[in-house]
Amino acid sequence: MKKAIVAVIALFCMTQINAQDIITLKSGEKINAKVVDLTETSVVYKLYDNQDGQSYSRKKFNIVSIEYENGNIDIFDPDEVMKDGVTKPEIRKGMSYAELKEIYNPDTYVKRETDQYMPGLMGLCSFIIPGLGQFIEGEVTPGLLMMGVNVGLNLARFSLGNEVVNSNGKKELQLTPKEMQNYVLLTALSIAVGIYSATYATRCAKVKNLYRRDLLNMKNSASISMHPSLDLTPSTMGFVPSAGLTASIVF
Repeated sequence: MKKAIVAVIALFCMTQINAQDIITLKSGEKINAKVVDLTETSVVYKLYDNQDGQSYSRKKFNIVSIEYENGNIDIFDPDEVMKDGVTKPEIRKGMSYAELKEIYNPDTYVKRETDQYMPGLMGLCSFIIPGLGQFIEGEVTPGLLMMGVNVGLNLARFSLGNEVVNSNGKKELQLTPKEMQNYVLLTALSIAVGIYSATYATRCAKVKNLYRRDLLNMKNSASISMHPSLDLTPSTMGFVPSAGLTASIVF
């Protein structure tokens, strides 16, 4: 009798476990839920232990997979999903970062040895010389803009004050209190431009690496299609029509 009761309880527990949908997030967190709806961009669900409560919504971009109670599994590929959860549109050669940043999310980037750009190095270049990383990445207009702003700030900063010779015969910069405030402000702005340029170049490198991978995948992909054909085959009776299949390979 006891064995029968234990078996019933175990069966009930297994049924309850299998009756829930398990949502796995990119953070590794697992949510026991009941999926209510799947939209183009989001997953709507209720918590399994509070199905009469409020509904929650998660962007597909933040979800790795959903394991449904019937055993089916949906896996969301971050390389095929944009930041807003929409399927990634067609890409073409020569796209700029302004276009690509709306398609690729740099937060999904994982380094590969075959990548063209090193994000950390691009960021360092643009911090030392604002705009340099952008030039290397082929983003000339943003690079010129950041470099021009930085040069302007530094010219304004070094134009402040007067050089005087101190008692030791060395030249030093003499600033009034107002000029000192302006000098500090211009220095802070110059550093801010360097940080912004470095961040821009780092994200640009990640996005362009993801873009280049997709271009290479397109280049190396091929599609095969089969369609019926009718050919004339020579025989003792002349040319006899014969049916067959023709394979078309598109690279």
